[in-house]
Amino acid sequence: MKIQPLIIAALILIGASNLIHAEQQKDWLAVTIGNPWLGVKYDISKRFSVELRDVIDPELTIPDLRAAFNFYRGEKLKGFAGLEYGAISFNSDSLSGNGTLINVFAGSEYRISPKLGLSADIGYTNIDIKSSIYSVAGPEYIFNLGLNCYIF
Repeated sequence: MKIQPLIIAALILIGASNLIHAEQQKDWLAVTIGNPWLGVKYDISKRFSVELRDVIDPELTIPDLRAAFNFYRGEKLKGFAGLEYGAISFNSDSLSGNGTLINVFAGSEYRISPKLGLSADIGYTNIDIKSSIYSVAGPEYIFNLGLNCYIF
């Protein structure tokens, strides 16, 4: 997977800030599971979070970085909005190429239990992909539904 160096760097940063961060906030690191992606979410503070994701598909790779501002924080519900940037790479039997995506999104997370949250967001995305034959660019709406499993 191409995202491994990003995950390693993120884990080093998370580990280095663990001593300071643990006193300030609970539940700041989560594994995020969606369809068809897997990621790591890190709450920098009560207001800001970042997430590294990658698509789980043998013919498609989209490592991306999401940054979100948590504008509402209730007992079980959190509202957020943010930006996402991803690098698209695809390789099938008949077509291969690459591109980018830029997404502006808003959503919420509902805490099912103290260590488990259900997250949903929708975003307006600009996708630009190219292969040796085709070039496509334009807007898309992307809906994400995921499960956040907090480990720290």
